[in-house]
Amino acid sequence: MVKISASLPTYMKAVVCKDYDGTPQSLAAADFSVPRLRSGQVLIKLAATSIGPADLMFLKGQYGITKPLPVVPGFEGSGTVIASGGGWMGHWLVGKRVACLAAEDGHGTWAEYMVTSTDICIPLSKHISFEQGAYLTINPMTACALVEIARTGGHLAFAQTAAASTLGVMIARLAKRFQLTGIHIVRRPEQVQKLKSLGCEHVFDSNDASFQKRLAEACDKFKASIAFDAVGGELTRRLASAMPPKSRIVVMARSRVNRARSTRRISSSTMTNSKGFGFLNGLKGRGSSKNCF
Repeated sequence: MVKISASLPTYMKAVVCKDYDGTPQSLAAADFSVPRLRSGQVLIKLAATSIGPADLMFLKGQYGITKPLPVVPGFEGSGTVIASGGGWMGHWLVGKRVACLAAEDGHGTWAEYMVTSTDICIPLSKHISFEQGAYLTINPMTACALVEIARTGGHLAFAQTAAASTLGVMIARLAKRFQLTGIHIVRRPEQVQKLKSLGCEHVFDSNDASFQKRLAEACDKFKASIAFDAVGGELTRRLASAMPPKSRIVVMARSRVNRARSTRRISSSTMTNSKGFGFLNGLKGRGSSKNCF
């Protein structure tokens, strides 16, 4: 039975996606039915939501998952739990401020209310604002997991692509706390300056004429034996050829073989570099590839 002190809303204002073509015309503000609660779920009155690259890819049908249309987009947000569909965790969460993720089989966070599973809600301490909470789940958890992979694997240094992104900056800051040397790859000169202003020492522009040589020298000097790649394609090949033998590249992507898995887990592949080469997404060589999650 639903635990709530007042009647539940039946309708809500929401942004609705009507087509996976990525155009503004595919989105509309609409009155939408509030989904019914089931056991193990809670109803959240949303206060803030985020818009990230994953959301934009979802709107284009390119994120690896699609939901029946029309659908409310949005992967993460924050708000207050106002009702429980049953279960001890749901009852405990009622009245609490939480960071939350959208269920893979349900509507998202671009709405007044959202129903989601209790196991993807994180209670917020009082000093964390709703705006901060709306970004608390995907990027921070990913950054923690990747830095932990580097630490527990005994790596002294790492390289990362898309280093000027929100996730890249989080990785850089967290790595400094654990005294891991970072080699940061970006695409524009202003991004180099951005990261250096944040205290990152080794930052390289992949469009610079000397990029490949400087990257290889840095990877060799600091023994960067693991890399986190959020770009893929040709840049992955260039990264692999610059790294020492027996290095590992963790490619952060939502591959087709992992569509059934939760979007909030890191879906990745690893490429072991046997002599600066391997294979992943069509790259063939003497390396090996496997799923690590």
